[in-house]
Amino acid sequence: DSISKLNKENIESETFLVWGNNNGNIVFKKDETDKESPIKKINRVWKIQKTQVNDKNEINTFLIVNDSLFSSQAESKKEDTNIWLAVSSNSSDVFDYVNANYYRGEITQEGKIIFKNIVWDKDKNGSDTFTFIKAPDLFMNYELIEQNCNLSQNGRIKVKVEGGVLPFVLNIQHNGVVTTLDKNSKEFEIETPTSGDYHLTLIDSKKQSFSQIVKTNLLDSFEAILASEWFLNEDSEVEIVPNINSKNATSNYSYQWKQDDKMISKEKTLKINETGDYILNIKNDKGCEKDFPFKVIKKNSNTNDVIVYPNPVASNEEFKIKLDLENPSSVDIKIYTINGVLLKHDKMENIVNSEYSNKLQTSGSYLIVITTNNQSITSKLIVK
Repeated sequence: DSISKLNKENIESETFLVWGNNNGNIVFKKDETDKESPIKKINRVWKIQKTQVNDKNEINTFLIVNDSLFSSQAESKKEDTNIWLAVSSNSSDVFDYVNANYYRGEITQEGKIIFKNIVWDKDKNGSDTFTFIKAPDLFMNYELIEQNCNLSQNGRIKVKVEGGVLPFVLNIQHNGVVTTLDKNSKEFEIETPTSGDYHLTLIDSKKQSFSQIVKTNLLDSFEAILASEWFLNEDSEVEIVPNINSKNATSNYSYQWKQDDKMISKEKTLKINETGDYILNIKNDKGCEKDFPFKVIKKNSNTNDVIVYPNPVASNEEFKIKLDLENPSSVDIKIYTINGVLLKHDKMENIVNSEYSNKLQTSGSYLIVITTNNQSITSKLIVK
């Protein structure tokens, strides 16, 4: 038929390509972690595996997809977008959009989408992953590279351009300053000495443009979720548990707890028996650090009342947290292992008198941190 005539590629005898997928959804949506991007993605990712193949030769094919696999293509035309095939050599669980190779689909009269001249397994590792996106004729992907204080290097945004026609102009607006880069290349690197929003506008030689806001979260703005005030409990003690909230920072941190400039612990969590002013210093493996000051105070008659019961509780049986607050407040509840690993996180809004319930299946000791109005109370829960 007419589609078969389009196939100009040959595959050697005894060469096989086998593929499967993760059964993800095929509805195109904006990325939940990057809602500023106009690119739409699906959750389904396919993996292709080579068998019985001569590794000295590249495998070139074209790929046909029925229009009905995805949502209406009429929507694509109206939005001035295309279906793109993204092929990655990285076989990890998270698809590598930045370093993938992209192929724009062509819609045929038969209602099919064809992707031509696809090169599989460029790195000769025997497999690739692939997925599909909706994007215009010109777009870009990016990744954030962390600040490295050990090497005195600022953070960077690595940009890779897809589609369009060389050369490209990239305008960067940040904190009221506009910088322009002009390159006959599809890759840019932008230094990010300060955190915040970087407004990127890409223009190709045909005056096509693509704009995106990139939110940087360098070390100078990473946050530990740590209340500014903590209350001693009825046993005159409190367990302080930080929770780092940083999209881009490394997960390897060191901790130093200080009182009056004296270091009192290097553990992730800290048990305190005295009121006073304290500082938590957090440093990542790039040598960048930040201080988080907080106070430990005694409860008084005006302090919000929080009770965890029954305690101890049997495994997989319900425990409750009774909340008796002075004023309507948002309540943040985190449940940690005794080593400070966050297990559960729930939020409740506009709470005065209420109860929260949950279950834990594994016996052991747990820490429950209840935060209202930047004041925290911790309770130790025993699960038998």
